[in-house]
Amino acid sequence: MPSALLKQRSSHKNLLQRSLGQPSQTPARGETRIPFTVPQKGRVTLRILDIRGREITTLIDRVSEPGTSSIIWDGQDASGEIVPAGIYFYELQVSGAKASRKLTRLR
Repeated sequence: MPSALLKQRSSHKNLLQRSLGQPSQTPARGETRIPFTVPQKGRVTLRILDIRGREITTLIDRVSEPGTSSIIWDGQDASGEIVPAGIYFYELQVSGAKASRKLTRLR
């Protein structure tokens, strides 16, 4: 693979990593707000993963315009069951580039 393409992908991934904000929780309601920035128009996917990397649920899967936003995860998996407290990850994918951060679910 040409080095210019590798540098471009690395730069895009670094930009995307900075696009993920720190989560904030409302333990009384079991909700977590996840802020993120879409740096360019494209297919956006935001998923919650367990500590082993298995998908818990997909919060966003759509084409989106650039901009800053946030979404609330209600602590439920894809089947509507409340997941236990523990370590999870949220993963943002924009046009093929991925970035993720750790999330500790308190309740």
